[in-house]
Amino acid sequence: MNKTTLVHKNGRYRIDDRNYAILDELNDNARISFADLSRKLGINRQSARARILDMESAGIIEGYTVMINWDLIDGGK
Repeated sequence: MNKTTLVHKNGRYRIDDRNYAILDELNDNARISFADLSRKLGINRQSARARILDMESAGIIEGYTVMINWDLIDGGK
């Protein structure tokens, strides 16, 4: 893990403002590309990718999901 962006203390991680911004963007759109994410946040693509991988490895990002509006599907649940 990148020690400059994730600091582990007392069973929790302290993250910097860029990682918070990444989490906010992923929370809005988990399918955003590294290129679009880096452009939106003003960081390079490799940095965005490394930060996401670090947060995945640390368990901060547990997974990605899809939300389905079943009411819009004929015969939906």
